[in-house]
Amino acid sequence: MKCTYVSTFIMHEGFLEIENEMARNIMLERIKEDKKIYSLSVYDGRYLFRKEPESIDKMPMAIDVKNIFMDFRDSTCIRQSEYNEQLYLSKGKIERNDWDIVSQADTILGKPCSKAVLRDNPDIIAWFTTDVPFPYVPFGYNGLPGLVVRMEFPAYIIDLKDISEFEESNLEIPTKGKKIKEADFNKMTGFDIKKKLENINSMKVDDNKKEW
Repeated sequence: MKCTYVSTFIMHEGFLEIENEMARNIMLERIKEDKKIYSLSVYDGRYLFRKEPESIDKMPMAIDVKNIFMDFRDSTCIRQSEYNEQLYLSKGKIERNDWDIVSQADTILGKPCSKAVLRDNPDIIAWFTTDVPFPYVPFGYNGLPGLVVRMEFPAYIIDLKDISEFEESNLEIPTKGKKIKEADFNKMTGFDIKKKLENINSMKVDDNKKEW
């Protein structure tokens, strides 16, 4: 099974308060045009989360996740990410994620959904439906009892756009990149890629000057 997700960058108040009109308009246009496309494919206990090449990157990420491969048969996790224009490949073990499922419910894309909050990072929220018993979650997460229809981060959200069949031959394990231990990668970048996805945007607004 293959799920395709499309991102929408959240228009935070700080962007609207940029004093320089030209800079503000350029930034708002970039936010509007930004569209990252991800796919989540699973076959025979193996998982691949991939950033698709047709993504439109108008809002660059501090850490740009390219591929996450997980083999649940031996608990292996391989991450391929770009940081400071260098491609890295890290290997570790699959971590079990704990979620708090709250009573709030909604209908998204015509499916009844429940809200789940990541226990280690309540800024990460997933809306899932048990109509499709698919326990795999975007960005290398796991542990939910149904298909994720929407996932929210402080900077952006991703929405499910398509579900299709998937062939084993299309599941490619990432091999390119400078090899590094996951702990060393997290230390080098200054934050855990899974727990700090809210820091995806490498550009920041000065809250005091409100200038770009």
